[in-house]
Amino acid sequence: MIFGRNQYRLPLPWSTWLRFLCYKAATCLIDCSLFVQSFISPPKRLPDKPLPIDDRAFDKLFRDDNPQWEEASEFVKSIRVVKNCLAAKLCPLVDASDNNVDYPEIHAMRLVHERTSIPVPRVHHVMLDEPPPDTLWTGATHYIVIMDYIHGDLLGDIWPKLGLWKKVWVVITLRRYVKELRKARQPFDGCMGRVSASGEALRCDLPGLLEKREIYSSYDGLKNFYNSMWRSKGRDERSCYTDSFPLTLCHGDLHKYNIILGHDGQIWLIDWGYSGFYPQWFEYRRMFIMGSLATCNKKVIVPKDRSWQLLSGIVCDYDPWTLTWYRQLYSISI
Repeated sequence: MIFGRNQYRLPLPWSTWLRFLCYKAATCLIDCSLFVQSFISPPKRLPDKPLPIDDRAFDKLFRDDNPQWEEASEFVKSIRVVKNCLAAKLCPLVDASDNNVDYPEIHAMRLVHERTSIPVPRVHHVMLDEPPPDTLWTGATHYIVIMDYIHGDLLGDIWPKLGLWKKVWVVITLRRYVKELRKARQPFDGCMGRVSASGEALRCDLPGLLEKREIYSSYDGLKNFYNSMWRSKGRDERSCYTDSFPLTLCHGDLHKYNIILGHDGQIWLIDWGYSGFYPQWFEYRRMFIMGSLATCNKKVIVPKDRSWQLLSGIVCDYDPWTLTWYRQLYSISI
């Protein structure tokens, strides 16, 4: 973000300016340390390990009646573990054109694994979860992703117990991950939203940002949507949405229970279900929301965490002008 950039011509209170300057100083220091570290010990992509079981054993292993099934954690009930080395996650299918389906979370994880050094579970196999007999469903509504099981602790479980310098290390590492994601090129130019196998635009699903799950074939489509709302509210025409930055790869769900401190000393990012190519300020807004919500879904209760909200401006960059514009668009407080 360019220092002092105010393309929306919106006045900022002095408290917002002070917050921006503090964030800018902190991120400059961290970026300098990351630059030096890149020469001393450049990040390397984790090597691929051989499969612990035969490919043909997947279907048998992951049946519901398999006694080797175990819950991965009390926090997430949709993930199970087999043989303490593989995990299976139930994911909803995403409709594409011509009655086809797509697997955006898988494509995103493979893209991150191939083009960055960010530790993510390696995807091994995909199975359609067929509907139960005697139901109204005529086809599969979910698919099962079989991936590596990461041995470690969820950051949300141990965050209060971590020392100050350990927390600083986590924040610096997460900022490096976000910067790496922003350098990842789109497989298909101009496509906005979740990662598709064919380059076809899929429905965007980011609670707190894109609630209507619309399809935007390009970034211009989202800009037109925002600006039509802006004009309908009688706002100043000169302050329309004019973000000039390219779309970047976003995780979209950076909260402490999607981060694992592995026993191997790595920080792992899991749950890429909301990932995709979005404006770069979306990452900050979503991380901020994850720190402000008391619930993540119907089954999971996550307490509010003011510290996570504050750290989001360091990990993902704080853009006060775009956020002020967004607040005025939706009449919300940020």
